[in-house]
Amino acid sequence: SMLGLQNAGVQACAKHFINNEQEHYRTLESSNVDDRTQHELYAYPFLKAAMAGVSSVMCYYTTFIHSQYISYGPYACENDKMMNNTLQREFGFQGFVMSDWGATESMISVVTGLDVSTRGFYAIHISDIH
Repeated sequence: SMLGLQNAGVQACAKHFINNEQEHYRTLESSNVDDRTQHELYAYPFLKAAMAGVSSVMCYYTTFIHSQYISYGPYACENDKMMNNTLQREFGFQGFVMSDWGATESMISVVTGLDVSTRGFYAIHISDIH
């Protein structure tokens, strides 16, 4: 369990935040979920992990939509609503957020809660840093 790992001095990582419910074409598909379902079903394990003091959370590749009025949402690692508002403010997560391998799409993720970008195409965004 997460607590067993962390009690032994190993940092646990809760993944994949959030709505990573398929592996086939996971880098190309979006997850379309309303707010109620999001909180009651998909976010609950991450709330419990945050409450237990998990060290890190991993965001993933796909986009997700949490409104019936939006046809295409932000990538998971760039989703301000879920990363900053839900995970950090609402759930009180105190650890660090890391991307899945190559899941960072742009520099937007820096201001939307991503702390560590694993291997990806980050070098093409170096000129975006001011």
